[in-house]
Amino acid sequence: EDSSGAIWIGTTGGVSRLIPTDTTWANFTVEDGLLSNNVRDIAITNDGVIWLATDGGLSKLTIVPTAIYANRQPIPKSFDVYPAYPNPFNMSTTIKVQLHSRDHIKISIFDISGRLINTILSSSFTPGIYKVNWNGKNSGGKDMASGIYFASISFADQKSFIKLVLIK
Repeated sequence: EDSSGAIWIGTTGGVSRLIPTDTTWANFTVEDGLLSNNVRDIAITNDGVIWLATDGGLSKLTIVPTAIYANRQPIPKSFDVYPAYPNPFNMSTTIKVQLHSRDHIKISIFDISGRLINTILSSSFTPGIYKVNWNGKNSGGKDMASGIYFASISFADQKSFIKLVLIK
C-alpha cells in the first residue's frame, strides 16, 4: 500500500494498482516502462517511488499527483550484446543486451554440440538495456555439467552469440 492508500499487486502480467475508495484498477506493463511483465517483488518508499523487482531487472515508477512515470534511459541507437558476467561462472551468469526498438528477443542456451539446452527468454521488449540471468540449468530444471555453452541472442532480424563457461 502506498501513501495515498492505493494497493499495488505484482503479477506475471505486470503490476496493478487498486484505489479502494472508487475500486479503480490501473495496470502497468513493459509498454509503460517496466523492464519485464513478470513482477517478483514491490517496495514503496515514503517519497512515492515504486520499486519493482522483475525478471528483466529493477524497474522504478514515480508517483506524481496526476500520473505515474517510468524512469527511462535514453533510447539506445543500436542492438548490442555485452560479454556475460561472471564468465566463467559457477551458479549463474548475467547476459546484458541493449535494444534499440520494440521487438521480440529470444535468448537460448546451446551446448558445444549445438543442442538446445534452455530458452531463458522469449518476449517482446521496449527499447532499453536489459539483464537476463542463466542459472546453469536445462529447460527441465536440472543442473548442467561443467563445460562450454553458447547463448544465442536473436532480436528482430539480428543474431549474436556469446560463449559461456560453466565451472562446477
